[in-house]
Amino acid sequence: VMITDWKYSGIGSPTDDLAMLLLSSISGNKRQKYTKDILKRYHSSFISKLKTCHGVDVSREFPDYDYTTFLKSYDTQW
Repeated sequence: VMITDWKYSGIGSPTDDLAMLLLSSISGNKRQKYTKDILKRYHSSFISKLKTCHGVDVSREFPDYDYTTFLKSYDTQW
């Protein structure tokens, strides 16, 4: 990824980035069929990497951030 115009850059929700990636790289039919699976795998990998690489136990330190909350965040964005 390369930023080409700084006026549109900023801090935002990671679910926005995921949605843009899925919208720009997967056909509509496949996106409808596989989005929930992709999001589940992403969330699981993200939580795992936070623990193994950074020692962050998300379930203990951020108990309100579970897969359901993550999915709601994604769904409200799109």
